[in-house]
Amino acid sequence: MELGYAFKMRMADIKLYRAGEQGFALVVTLTLLVLLTVIVVGLLSLSAVSLRSSAQGSAQAEARANARVALMIAIGELQKSMGPDRAISATSEILATSSSPVAKPNTTGVWESWWDFNPSASPNYTTEKTNRFHRWLVSSADVAVAQSRDFVTTPWTGKTMELVGTGSLGASATASSKVTAGLVPISKNSEVQGSYAWHVSDESAKARINLYRDPTRNMTLAEKRSLLAGHRPDPAVIRGADGSLLTSLPTDLDAGGYANAKATEGKIISLNQAELLAGASGKIKALRNDITPYSLGVMTDVRSGGLKQDLSSVFEMGSATANTLPAEFTNKRLYQSTHGITGVSDPNWSALAGYYNSFRSLTTPDVNPTLAVKLDAVATDPVPTGYNLTPVISKVDTIFSLIGRPIKDVNWMYGGGTPGSAGEKYD
Repeated sequence: MELGYAFKMRMADIKLYRAGEQGFALVVTLTLLVLLTVIVVGLLSLSAVSLRSSAQGSAQAEARANARVALMIAIGELQKSMGPDRAISATSEILATSSSPVAKPNTTGVWESWWDFNPSASPNYTTEKTNRFHRWLVSSADVAVAQSRDFVTTPWTGKTMELVGTGSLGASATASSKVTAGLVPISKNSEVQGSYAWHVSDESAKARINLYRDPTRNMTLAEKRSLLAGHRPDPAVIRGADGSLLTSLPTDLDAGGYANAKATEGKIISLNQAELLAGASGKIKALRNDITPYSLGVMTDVRSGGLKQDLSSVFEMGSATANTLPAEFTNKRLYQSTHGITGVSDPNWSALAGYYNSFRSLTTPDVNPTLAVKLDAVATDPVPTGYNLTPVISKVDTIFSLIGRPIKDVNWMYGGGTPGSAGEKYD
């Protein structure tokens, strides 16, 4: 009995154990299914994120490619339009009037200089300004309309893009300070894939803010004369939209200010860098259309082409007593050698060189500059070969005294006759 009982108990234990083993397998299976479901959902989410990232990366790469295309087209149009020496640029505000501003502000236009005019004829400036216009350096879906001078006087039509807005000018930017360009579509198999826009800003029409000179270099007369030359602007006189002066930039009025200006000169490579100066935050970007840190120019002869002649170097060959000029300037006259025309009033190059070097003849230049008049200053030659300081009549005042007398059949006042003869008629 005891053995049989024990056997039954073992069989029950075995049954209970097997029943518990089957329940554990079900729990493990359900857990694995849940884990697999989580993994599948995670992979699907990761795949969706990867697809979105890939699509965004592709769109970003396409946008960068379009931007590069716009940049290359802008550079190409700039080189084609402004490459010739006779090309002249100006902003669209040149066509504005006090009553009618332009509809497309801050747009750069290109004209051809009037190099073939007839000096003896009456010039028609209005016609020439229209006929010699080349194009506006801004993108447009219709290229032909940008080649019309009146393009900037009418509002934009079609799709446009704001290229210079609050991000470049600040939150208080006005509509007249912003720059808008037309969107040019890019198509593939007659399907629009994207678009681009571009514009060219005329840096030569802006004031450069990082030009400085040493104020201590004013010991000699020549150095003082160089300080009087208009070779650099003064940004401190520029007013912002709120009327405040731009006084936050370094100055060179004294040695200390000049040292500070030279220390920051190489750091101001953009207007955003200039905003980091003390007191300049929020004041520089708003003047983007008026100031620049990198305005450069070429001494180009826009009438005849090529580079201009450096007359300073030519005239420096002379002295206070003699004007030693190169052979192409010796015994030559100004308009005769430059324009092929001459006349009685055509000045000699030697006279211009004499005027340039007249400062060398000054006595006591740093205290009481004095230039002595030569004895042969009065001459009968209407075109002098040298420079002589002589009085010049700049203004003539003529006073006329007029008295009116009656001729006949006019009675005098106070009695109708002449004074002293009452009633007598004056004939």
